[in-house]
This record gives sequence, structure tokens and C-alpha cells, in this order.
Amino acid sequence: IVPVYGFGHTSMYTVLVDPLGILKWISLSLQASLTPFFGRWGWFLGPPRRVPITVCLGEPVNCPKTPDPTQEQINDYHDKLLQSFQEVFDTHKHAYGW
Repeated sequence: IVPVYGFGHTSMYTVLVDPLGILKWISLSLQASLTPFFGRWGWFLGPPRRVPITVCLGEPVNCPKTPDPTQEQINDYHDKLLQSFQEVFDTHKHAYGW
């Protein structure tokens, strides 16, 4: 599994924030998350804004094929993957200006 971290993608859209909780109530009722967003030119569900995106790859986490992995093994490789994401972010955040 290769950890990938993207910088800049959160600037592509503006997500509508609902302070009244109406969207939360509708989402819970429909059992689906509703997240309205605005893209380029302020269009609802429009195309993304043209912003620079940087995608950084980390070192692969090699997971052996195990027919019935234990929860401990799953947790171990999950922790390794999360650590790899953190390493990718920490390595490249300065180049992006963070």
C-alpha cells in the first residue's frame, strides 16, 4: 500500500457550512452524507477552481497476504500506514509552504 498525500485540494471547492444542523438532519434521515459545495465561478456543484495541486508519494507499506488476519495484525499495519502518511506530510509540508 503506497501512502499518498495531496496538498492544495481543499482550495478547489468551498463547502457549505450549515450552522442550524438542517443538512445533518437530512443526511441522517436519508442515511447518506449531503455535502453541498461550490466550485469555480461560485457555481453550485460546479467545476473545481484552478489551483496548484501537489501529490506526494511515500514509501510502500508491505502487507503480507494473510487468509485470516488477527485484529492485532490489522492494527499493526494500520498504524504503519498512518505513520507513513504522517512521514509523507512532514517531509513535504515545507515545500508547499506549511
